[in-house]
Amino acid sequence: MKQARVITLERKNRVGYIVINRPKANCYEINFHKQLIACLEEANADDEIKVIVVKSALEKFFCAGADIKVFEANTVAENKVMVKHAQMVADKLSNSPKVTIAAINGHALGGGLELAMACDFRLASEGKYFMGLPEIKLGLMPGNGGSQRLIRLIDKSKALELLMTGDHMDLRRHMKLDW
Repeated sequence: MKQARVITLERKNRVGYIVINRPKANCYEINFHKQLIACLEEANADDEIKVIVVKSALEKFFCAGADIKVFEANTVAENKVMVKHAQMVADKLSNSPKVTIAAINGHALGGGLELAMACDFRLASEGKYFMGLPEIKLGLMPGNGGSQRLIRLIDKSKALELLMTGDHMDLRRHMKLDW
């Protein structure tokens, strides 16, 4: 069965736009990660592209992290593969030879916030939306390097508060150099 296309690569003026479009909240699953990895590899291989921007096609969500319904339906082995792919995405973004930017225009939660933190820069639009790691409230730790990246990006005490409580925050207020 052919998987729906939820991640696309668009090119404009030497910028590669990786566009996430998986309604309702851009939650990820294995197909999402495979497509994102393929788009990252394609953008990294394109000499015309100098900057990669990861953005959402949705109005209210950048990315809400793992699709909990898929996660609950999966076997443990399937979830391990999904987590491994999420880690690969974060590593590929962090280690890209191109400048990577997360254009955050909505909620960035869990793995979605980790996706944004893996980029070199994060630009957050004005708006009433949240950023956070709600998996903490489920007894889970961020699985894609989020705890290490968060402490490098915001004040240590605010990072620890977020990592211990799982509360949502307006992280833009706490980011160094305007996030």
